[in-house]
Amino acid sequence: MQLRTSILNGPDQNIDVKDHIVYLPLFGASAAGEFQSSDAYVFFFFEKGDGLHSIDYLDYPVKSSEVHITFPNQVQSWTFQTDCIGHRLIVSNAFIAQLMNEADQFNYATNKFPVIKVSNFDFKDLVANLKVIARELARPQINWQIVNLRVRLILLILNAKISAELHSSKKTSNSNIITIADNFKALLNKHIRETRSVHFYSDELFVSANYLGILCKRIFGKSAKTIINERLLLEAKRLLLGTNYSVKEIAYKLGFTDMANFSSFIKHMTGNSPKEIRQQQAESTGTAQSQLVSE
Repeated sequence: MQLRTSILNGPDQNIDVKDHIVYLPLFGASAAGEFQSSDAYVFFFFEKGDGLHSIDYLDYPVKSSEVHITFPNQVQSWTFQTDCIGHRLIVSNAFIAQLMNEADQFNYATNKFPVIKVSNFDFKDLVANLKVIARELARPQINWQIVNLRVRLILLILNAKISAELHSSKKTSNSNIITIADNFKALLNKHIRETRSVHFYSDELFVSANYLGILCKRIFGKSAKTIINERLLLEAKRLLLGTNYSVKEIAYKLGFTDMANFSSFIKHMTGNSPKEIRQQQAESTGTAQSQLVSE
């Protein structure tokens, strides 16, 4: 889905909110193969149900009173079972940008908390606001100001939850080290298609390559090179499964000198060739959809 990216609620108060917000109910079984929303955030609110939600190829089980969040360009897929009840809210990047000072946790390049467990009390507040949005959107004459305000309230509630989680995690770690680690991840998002050099990232962070390696071992339990390779693999999967580019084109976009080197890298990281990864995804998507039809 493509949402327009004009400025919302800036100096011009007549901007159409409808171009930036989409609400969809979740009810019963459904399945979706890998896809990306390049210009929008997607929020899933699960009242109850069962299933699996994959975000950037990591699987998260569906549980009651949970919120799942995907950032722009993240790849997601899901298989929800028949008892699944919830809500899906899609909000444009432009809308989020207008809340930069109020909802700062959504302005990072990295999705730090793709799944948020919410207390029953707070989850009821979120659902109440979502139901107001659903009722308003069902009216012949929609009051988009109400929709706008309710979406903003939901985002502020979620922002507070993420901020609290971050504050809690930083209590047990050195804040300077956490900042460097976060900046490392942000640099990877920005430059992974250009370079895989540990020295490049350490220079950008104003630390030595050795110190970056020690920091990564302490925070992530992995070497800096492993983290770089894993992020490169994620980017490769996004392109293999989320676009129609040829393997050769993807290899070029990721900075490989030839397709053979790219294929060797993918084979080393996953045990499968790029072609096999695409075939497996096509087969698994077809299987999930046929199972839902049979139910």
